[in-house]
Amino acid sequence: MSEAAASPRRRDAAATRDALLVAARELFDAHGFRGTTVRMIGERAGVDQALIARYFGGKSELYRAVLADAGAQPEVGADDAPVPKRRTPREVVDLLLERVDEHGVGPVLRALTAPDVDAETRERLTERLRARVIVPLTRSLKESGATAPKLRAELIVAMLIGVMTTRANGSLPSVSAADRDELAELLERMLGG
Repeated sequence: MSEAAASPRRRDAAATRDALLVAARELFDAHGFRGTTVRMIGERAGVDQALIARYFGGKSELYRAVLADAGAQPEVGADDAPVPKRRTPREVVDLLLERVDEHGVGPVLRALTAPDVDAETRERLTERLRARVIVPLTRSLKESGATAPKLRAELIVAMLIGVMTTRANGSLPSVSAADRDELAELLERMLGG
């Protein structure tokens, strides 16, 4: 078979894979992991659902591919940035507010807060969040002499995930409408740091 004859097949495979990723992202966002079936994804992508197994291995692996694909849009724990040695509470506040304001609640944040995410996916995401945000924040808190620095770091991140989610979805109108710098200053004062 000539190289020219093989090229269209590769492009079709790439287009099919991309169509599955787009369809899955839309459906996972709308219905969650458990509420989305492989049949729904195949129908939305306009392909046989069996291709999910061929290209990704299964629904869980496709979900992880959707989350990995979200790296094209910077988000909590994005893999393309170097891991900082330390982060102050204000740096964490600024980082997370900026990301949700500019990109909305993306698939990684949704997966961190969704009850229907499989344990392996949740652990992978939590590990990324831990490495990129919690560990550097814990170091900073420890250096400043804060008590229970690891617990405090996790509480700060948990609070900020709640702020990010309600800011993005509008459920708390004052939080949603607040100027980002004003909100960051208030949060910094509340965090004591």
